[in-house]
Amino acid sequence: MDRQRQAALDAARNNLALWHEEIARCEELSLLQAESAAYLLNEHTVEALQESQAPSHSEAVRVTKLGERVAICRFLAQKSQETARKQPTVPNTQAPRVAMLNGPAFAEAMKAFRTVLPSAEPHICHSFADILEEVAGSRVHFGILPIEDSTQGKLFRIYEECERLELHIAYTADQKDEDGKTVRMALLYKNAVPDAPPPEGERTLECLLFDDAYALSDLLTVAKALGVTLRRVDSLPLSYREDGFVQHAVLHGGRNETKSLITYLALFMPHTTVTADYINIKAKETP
Repeated sequence: MDRQRQAALDAARNNLALWHEEIARCEELSLLQAESAAYLLNEHTVEALQESQAPSHSEAVRVTKLGERVAICRFLAQKSQETARKQPTVPNTQAPRVAMLNGPAFAEAMKAFRTVLPSAEPHICHSFADILEEVAGSRVHFGILPIEDSTQGKLFRIYEECERLELHIAYTADQKDEDGKTVRMALLYKNAVPDAPPPEGERTLECLLFDDAYALSDLLTVAKALGVTLRRVDSLPLSYREDGFVQHAVLHGGRNETKSLITYLALFMPHTTVTADYINIKAKETP
C-alpha cells in the first residue's frame, strides 16, 4: 500500500472518529439514523434507542453504526474512483501477446478477451506451467488459464501458482464444453493490464478471511448492506495455519457496490484480504 493511500485511510479513520463524537452530542441526528435503519431490526425498535442508557452492544446501536460506516465507504469509493491512480498498460504501439494452449476452450476464451485486447496475438504453450512462467517472466503480456469449473469447483493449484508468481486476474469468461460443464477461464497478468474501457459484466471480488469465526458473518452483513451478493465460499489449504485452511469468499455486484465493499474492508476489516477484483465478460448471445 503506497503512502498516499495509507494517508487517505488514516485521514478517513480520524474523520470517522470525529463524526462519532459529533453524533454523540446530537441526539436528534442519531434518532433519525436509527429510523432509517429500523427496517433491519428484528426484536429491537426505534423507541429502544430513545432510552438514555441504551447499551452500546445492542443490535439497534450496532445497525446504526453499520449504516454510518456504509455511508462513509460509499462516499470514499466514489471519490477514489475520480482520482484513481492508473495502472500500467500495454503500449498502444505493441500488440499484446497472450500465452495459451491449443484447444476449443482456450480459443473461445481468447475470442471473449478480444473485447479488451482487440489486437492480441496468441502465444501457444505446451502446459499450464509454461503459461504461468511466460507471464511471470514478462515474456508475454497475458496468459489464459482455467480457475474453476462446475464439477471440480475452484482449481486450487492454479491459485497457489498465481500467488507464488504474483500474478493477478484481469478478466474472466465462462465457457461450456461438449459435456455441458462450465469452465471459468481467467486472463492473467503481472505487469500490464488491458488498455481498453472495461466491458459490461459482473464484477467479482475474491477475499481471504483471516479473522475469527465471525468474519464471514460480518462480511456477508456488510455485503448485503452494500448490495453485493455472495457467489460461493471455499476452504483454501494453507500450510502455515494450525487448522490448515482459510475461508475464501467469492462475491459479485456492480462496480460502485464492490468498490464500496473494498473500501469497507480496508477501513474496518483489515484482516480480510481482497485477492482478486475482476470483471466476468458475458458471452454474446447468438440469434
